[in-house]
Amino acid sequence: PFYNNVSVWNVSCLQHIDNAAKQFTAIAAKYNIPRTIIGESAEHSTGGQNGITNVFISSFYYLYELSQTAYFGVSNVYRQTLMGGYYELISHFTPQPSPNCDYWILYLWKRMIGNAVLQSSMAYDINVRAWIFRSATTFNKNYQYVAVIINFYLWQSVQIDIQVQSQSSYFFDEYHITGKNLTLDYLY
Repeated sequence: PFYNNVSVWNVSCLQHIDNAAKQFTAIAAKYNIPRTIIGESAEHSTGGQNGITNVFISSFYYLYELSQTAYFGVSNVYRQTLMGGYYELISHFTPQPSPNCDYWILYLWKRMIGNAVLQSSMAYDINVRAWIFRSATTFNKNYQYVAVIINFYLWQSVQIDIQVQSQSSYFFDEYHITGKNLTLDYLY
């Protein structure tokens, strides 16, 4: 979709999140502020935009924001809208309040992601982003790390090869967040 004649699904817009996170952490470092937090940070102000900030694909932008701001050292990202508007976590448009996609992204984040971002590298592809985090102690005692990998290609799968530098054996579970019966209408 387009908003003010600009495609909102162009991944180059993610650079705005990167720039904001860099600015916040630079200011915090300059003034010796121990924690950097970001308040409201929806992709669209004034309550969100119907069909843009309240659809399935928008949740991957939210996951990107959580991952990238953590990478730049932002300790907390606060979401101000539980219900209301078009970027709410709990939908008020259904007969019974029900969680939106962003709710589940945040739920998994709080459950699985710990408080440390680790160094990782990846061959550059603007549409594929990856981070490695220390896992939350409440998630699973057997796992030390969680990888967050986002494929922003709408209709193309990608192959990811993960190389772990470890002297001991390792195992992993793999989770995919996809929409049920995805169609172009559902994505947008």
